Amino acid sequence: MGVIATGTPDEVRELRHLAASLQQRLGHRVHVTLVDACRRTARATDSGSMQQLQHWPFVELMPGCDLLIGAGGYNTVYESRLSGVRLLAIPRPRLYDEQHARLKRHGIRCTDMSRVADDAERMLSESDVQPETPANGVHDAAAILANAHADPDELLFNPLPP
Repeated sequence: MGVIATGTPDEVRELRHLAASLQQRLGHRVHVTLVDACRRTARATDSGSMQQLQHWPFVELMPGCDLLIGAGGYNTVYESRLSGVRLLAIPRPRLYDEQHARLKRHGIRCTDMSRVADDAERMLSESDVQPETPANGVHDAAAILANAHADPDELLFNPLPP
């Protein structure tokens, strides 16, 4: 299980404590790894029986997770979906980002700090159904661009139908 520590310094500290408590509670079933994705240097340390990594970009580590716990920011949501890793999200208040709405739109389970351990345990005991990986739209985008009119303004003001 991966706990990704991102956000404000207080949120990162809170997630460090969460990872340690999850290791104590669930360590007999899973190995908990805390990944500090706020730092740009890779470094690994052991804190008791919980492994801590400083690694960016986090998406490189996602294939090794059976469950990811983190916030509901753009990168965490879309990278977990593209990696096929289940996400248990703790939506964070942001001035220009509606994390809860994004999570709901993608059908991702939301929790809060008071329920996260129970919800994680429940998700680990559920069948190992991975989220649906969205289709890569690069071929559709290339076809639209290849068929675009010579005048780019016309494409902007008269977009092609979906």
